Amino acid sequence: SHATSVEFNLVVCHGPHGSGVVSKTIAEIAEANVPTLMVLAGEALGSAQVAVDAGWACVGERAFMALRSPSLTVDPAARLATPDDLPAVRSAVAETFGTAPELALVALPEPGTWPSGTEIWLLDDGELRAVTAAVRVGAGLGIWSTATLPGQQGQGYGRRLLESVLAASRADHSVLQSSVVGEPFSRSLGYQVVERWQQWSRPRWVLG
Repeated sequence: SHATSVEFNLVVCHGPHGSGVVSKTIAEIAEANVPTLMVLAGEALGSAQVAVDAGWACVGERAFMALRSPSLTVDPAARLATPDDLPAVRSAVAETFGTAPELALVALPEPGTWPSGTEIWLLDDGELRAVTAAVRVGAGLGIWSTATLPGQQGQGYGRRLLESVLAASRADHSVLQSSVVGEPFSRSLGYQVVERWQQWSRPRWVLG
């Protein structure tokens, strides 16, 4: 995205250890000159020492999870967002994740710039409860994020919305990256861990 926040620039390395994918990625990130998270997964985990030698540090991990889509129904309060909804959706994302408004605009830009297949869903029963961003890719569905507004968490709104998105998509399967905190919620929906993705970055980017 070229945003100044490390959380909005991500590269996933999943190639064979001998392919040089990690060293090539580090060089590309240096050329782009933006704070970035580099994820090492699969065989690329064998190249972690390359990142260490280049001054990178492991800053955590996320679970890459998948679900064979179950038989669900769409909640009556769930609906696709319209362009008029986007300011409220960005505000909800910023409030939930503690993100600056300008970065919420990076996460949810104007619809004309979205990747093909992108959908934004709301749970709105007269009041905005939760939002989910997803993208359809072939027969699959990628879940980018789900945010339940502060003060409304723990009441099942996120579950209702995500299950509705899965039902409406009619996808064969869905995938997502889950934080350590969010993993129990994803597991409760039936998602299973496929891989553990190590996150690497420059210490000055993360600590800064």
